[in-house]
Amino acid sequence: MHSGNIWYIIKLLPLLAFCALVFGLIGWWLRSLLHGNHSSNQESQKVAPTNQDNASRARIKKLEEKLQKADSDYKSIKSSYEVLQKSSVSTTSLEIANQEITALKELDISNQKRIAAFEADAKRAQASIAALNTNLNDTDRQQKERAFALENELSKTREQLSRFESGTNKDAEYQAEIERLRENLANATRVAGELRRQEATTAEALAACEARCEKLGQAPKSISSIQPVIGVVDRSAPIESDRIAAARAEVIRLNAARQAAQQLEPLSLTESPAIVESVSEPEPLNESISVAEVPAVPVANAVPAFGEKVIAASEIWGKRIEQDDLKIVEGIGPKICELLNNTGINTWSELADTTVERIQEILEAAGDNYTIHDPSTWPRQADMANKSKWSELKAWQDELDGGKE
Repeated sequence: MHSGNIWYIIKLLPLLAFCALVFGLIGWWLRSLLHGNHSSNQESQKVAPTNQDNASRARIKKLEEKLQKADSDYKSIKSSYEVLQKSSVSTTSLEIANQEITALKELDISNQKRIAAFEADAKRAQASIAALNTNLNDTDRQQKERAFALENELSKTREQLSRFESGTNKDAEYQAEIERLRENLANATRVAGELRRQEATTAEALAACEARCEKLGQAPKSISSIQPVIGVVDRSAPIESDRIAAARAEVIRLNAARQAAQQLEPLSLTESPAIVESVSEPEPLNESISVAEVPAVPVANAVPAFGEKVIAASEIWGKRIEQDDLKIVEGIGPKICELLNNTGINTWSELADTTVERIQEILEAAGDNYTIHDPSTWPRQADMANKSKWSELKAWQDELDGGKE
């Protein structure tokens, strides 16, 4: 509206100037004409003025008044134009401002659409996290139940193993059963370690997903980052079930073999009253079970169970060395051993199969107090311990400096 008034005034200025000029010329001409007539007819006018002269003077006076008024209007309009020109904004600036306003409106609409899309993605991600939490809780409960059942089986296996070792040192068949029990115990221990490792991996993946979803400005476009965790949970269940079922079947088979062996050949239980009191009477079998003849294996050469004393290593080191004790590796103390156990590394075999880069990541995640350690030789030391190369391991550790070459 303001810009239109300015342009209208600008268009009227030439017309007003022209009108002022015309009226000025007319006035000058009339004045000169009247002045000539006045000088020539001064005498006659003084003597006998007529009605026509009076009318002419009146018209001249009116024209002079109009001329003065037009001149004053022109000056007023000119001053108003100058004031408006000083305070007005150019048309180009107005067009640029309008374009900027239009662009800002379009940007605002686009931002609103993006915010709505982010909110929708955040809601879907939250729903996925809730479902994943439910699945994780169910899986965690199932894993704890499986671990509890597995621990019961392990305790039963250890009890049976102690019974066999206390009363059947001279029997070749029972020596073979002891060996199989040790292997079963080691397998069950590895299964328990894998359960703990899978549980820790699932918890880490869930924590990372929740941390990403908390950033509203970087809301996930999909739940593809959650799918690997669900896959891990889905794949872990049947594997763990098969292993636990296999462990239970092995324990049942060992019980049946023990009962069959007791029926085949009576042992000198009268010489061990403790065994007579601890072993219950075997249930009668409906069918005969044959036990294959296995060569006798000395107990000293058998693989110890998890946490049991390793005789050969204990003699070389001069102290008690337990099976799968990670502290035998030079450079690993109680705190680092606990840290590795919490991440699923519980045995020499698992440590030997772990890369140096993975161990370094575990130490860095634990804090600056752990990053000063060098794990470059730990997998190799664990591999030598797992293969019972005690002399070579002891000689190499004597050359190492705090686990460093």
